[in-house]
Amino acid sequence: MAEYPPFNPKASRYDQSEFLGRFKHFMDITDMSTIFVSQQKLEQCIQMLKDYEAGTLNPMPSDQVLWEAKKIVDSTIHPDTGKKIPIPVRLSAFLPVNVIICAGMLMPNPSVGATIFWQWINQSYNIAMNHANRNASNEMPTSQIVQSYVTAVSVSCGVALGLRHLVDKALATASAALRSNIKMFIPFAAVSIAGVANVCIMRRNEMKYACV
Repeated sequence: MAEYPPFNPKASRYDQSEFLGRFKHFMDITDMSTIFVSQQKLEQCIQMLKDYEAGTLNPMPSDQVLWEAKKIVDSTIHPDTGKKIPIPVRLSAFLPVNVIICAGMLMPNPSVGATIFWQWINQSYNIAMNHANRNASNEMPTSQIVQSYVTAVSVSCGVALGLRHLVDKALATASAALRSNIKMFIPFAAVSIAGVANVCIMRRNEMKYACV
């Protein structure tokens, strides 16, 4: 595919029938540079795309300019609600935010309080991210969101504290360095198990009724 194919406001710039095309599309919507786009620039991009679809865009910009405008809008505006997604819960902010969270969860020899705190922060962020980027055409009741949140936090904290206890008990005679090294894998296990529970509950409607 050409670097900038003919512009189509209803399609992706990349071929979605191929893995590489889907990968490049995902790289576009997670591009951290879109976080720093000003409100004025965003409004210009939105208006440009509206004028294009209305057939009133004059002079006609290049395909590159149109695709770049679409990239900014797609990474910032929710496709169903048409509202601006808050910066911390945009897909483009997922990496930098999680660098901080992962650093907190991987601190050596964390206290029980620190373990609970960082697992709570992580699951709170995951819930916020999933909700902000949800399929808004298939809304879920508030009770289901609360259920997902409580379940994810409970599972992550329970697994983290439970594994921590098991490691201390099973390796009571091992060196402190060995126990510390093994404990570094506990956050991964807790996050993975809680993440599965989180997605299954948060996306239950979409899995049950499919995306429409």
